[in-house]
Amino acid sequence: MFQNLDYNKDFACAKSQLHCSLFINHRDIPQQDRPESERCVPFPYRYVGTTLAVVLVRHIGTTLAVVLKTGEGKGEMNMQNMKYEDMDFRKIQIDDLNHTGKKFINCRFHESDFSEVDFSSSFFEDCYFKECNLSLVKFKDSKLRNVQFKECKLVGVNFSKCDSFILDFGFDTCFIRSCNFTKLKFIKGLFRKCEILECDFWDTVLKESDFSYSILKETTFERCDLSKANFAYAKEYQISPANNKIKKAIFTFPDVVGLLKDCDIVIK
Repeated sequence: MFQNLDYNKDFACAKSQLHCSLFINHRDIPQQDRPESERCVPFPYRYVGTTLAVVLVRHIGTTLAVVLKTGEGKGEMNMQNMKYEDMDFRKIQIDDLNHTGKKFINCRFHESDFSEVDFSSSFFEDCYFKECNLSLVKFKDSKLRNVQFKECKLVGVNFSKCDSFILDFGFDTCFIRSCNFTKLKFIKGLFRKCEILECDFWDTVLKESDFSYSILKETTFERCDLSKANFAYAKEYQISPANNKIKKAIFTFPDVVGLLKDCDIVIK
C-alpha cells in the first residue's frame, strides 16, 4: 500500500523517536466504523524529534495526512543500526552497554547518559555532545574526528586507547576527572573553562592548545610539548619547565609562579 508514497523526509523534526500513523479522509469516523481500506494504519518512520509535524503526501491521487506523534523525549536508545547520520539524540539512556563498531556522522547528543557504554572500534565524525554523562565510556580503537564535548561529565575515560590517526576532539566547560591523554597528539586542542582533575598527560603533544580559565588540580604534565599553549587564567596547574616544552606558552599571574616550584628558590 505504501510502496508508491512520495513524501519529503526533510521536514523539521528534532529530539526523540516519532511514531507515525496514516489517516485517510473521514478522520472523525471511529476506526471500527470505517471500511477496512480506510482505517488508520501504523506507519513506522524512525526519526528523532519532539516537534509535532503534519506532512501531506499523495498516494494514487488521494491526499493523505501523516500525523507524527512524539513521546516525552526520554527513553532507551534503540541502537540496533550500525550507522547513524544527521540525527539528534536527546535525554537518551542506554541499558545495553555494548555498542561497539557503530558509526556516527554529524550527530548531536543532548542531556544523555552514556556512562559505562562500550563504543570501542566506533567512528565519530562531526559530532557534538552537550550536557552528557560519558563517565567510564570505552573508546578503544575508536576514531574521534571533529568531536566536541560541551558541559559534559567525563570520569575515568582512557582517551589514550583511541585510534590516534587524525584524532580531533575538544572540551568546553566540562568536568574531566581521572582521564588519560597519554601519548596523544592535539594541535590547537580545546580544554577551555574545564575542571581537569587528576588527569594524566604523559608524552602528549599539546601545541597551541587552549587551557584558558581551566582548573588543573593534581593533573600531571610530563614530557609534554606545550609550545604556544594558552594557560591564561588557568588555575592550580603543576608544570615543570624542565620536563616539558613551554616555549611561547601563555601564563598569567598569580598561578604562573607555580612554574618555579621545582627551582628551589624563595619568592618574596
